[in-house]
Amino acid sequence: MHNLARHLKKVALVLLILSFCAIFFILKENFFPSSQAYLVAQKLSLKLEDCDVILRKGLGVESALIAKVSNSRFSHIGIVVKEHNKFFVIHATTADESNTSGFGAVIKVPLEKFLLYAEDLAVKRYFLSEKDKSLVKESLEQKLGSQFSLEDRKESLYCTTLLLQSLLPYTAHQGIRYQYVDLPVFRGFYLFPEVFFQDPKAKLIVEDLKSLD
Repeated sequence: MHNLARHLKKVALVLLILSFCAIFFILKENFFPSSQAYLVAQKLSLKLEDCDVILRKGLGVESALIAKVSNSRFSHIGIVVKEHNKFFVIHATTADESNTSGFGAVIKVPLEKFLLYAEDLAVKRYFLSEKDKSLVKESLEQKLGSQFSLEDRKESLYCTTLLLQSLLPYTAHQGIRYQYVDLPVFRGFYLFPEVFFQDPKAKLIVEDLKSLD
């Protein structure tokens, strides 16, 4: 009996290791190598302007769930900012990507780093004056380091609410609707990236990765 228990433990350990290996190779297949992300960033930079909205489909179960629940290609969103002829993305993200000790934060990363976590993308553009762009960027800069939060609608700070707070005057207000979600992992009203993708006041600049070829 004792030998059987030891044998079952070994089998369970082997299965666990194989599961992790399978997950690793699946993610590896979908994960942009840094060189590929850099090339995509170069192509994308030719089409980008300050304060463009960039949407992506991320990797992993969480991203797949968000896309599925919102019936969308996308699971995350950020705003492009240009500094010294280089593009960055400001977005609110979880601790895994922001490398914070808490649950996550508003961060600014180079465009190519943002693309490392993407398997699909799109870019939309609100037509802002230079003064408007300065105000949007100032609002975003003030929020850098703010803690990521999925609390109720008024207190929340995640990718889409960050954009809403900065871009609300320029969006189609009536089309910005929160969607009720009732799942074991989270429940309540949430704002999904698809809302910005469908906003008629923003022009579609890049439809998907294939359009960059």
